[in-house]
Amino acid sequence: MKYQLIGIRNQDHANKLFNKIKQLPNKEHIHLNEEELEIEVEDITCYENLQRLLSYEKVGLKSLEFHEHEHHHSQEHSHDHSHDVDFTSGSQAARNMMIVFGINIVFSLLEAIFGFIFNSASILADAVHDFGDALSIGLAWLFQKFL
Repeated sequence: MKYQLIGIRNQDHANKLFNKIKQLPNKEHIHLNEEELEIEVEDITCYENLQRLLSYEKVGLKSLEFHEHEHHHSQEHSHDHSHDVDFTSGSQAARNMMIVFGINIVFSLLEAIFGFIFNSASILADAVHDFGDALSIGLAWLFQKFL
């Protein structure tokens, strides 16, 4: 299968990535076209190793192979049956994390208020726990947005 690399940030990133790909096991089954940012993979094991590396590097693959079909109404057309993930589009993930962060902060504040009103140590402890969860989500949002 032949793929286009998507999400390469700059030439330095591309060079480092290609050097890492050249160090993968069974690299003889991976053919690189560094100028076009294309990769051809002959073996499923190589593909899986490549996917792991690319996911770590936040780079995706777009299939360059298309399949043509003929349907019962005799209309011919082609589809790209690629189900690859574009790791470069994190705006929706960042938005979702921001929403969850906001909900957790509001909930932990409400819990703290009601914990004080009812003088309940268990509700206050849960408020602190929920605030810790919100803090974790907030940091994840920052990392997703700015890294």
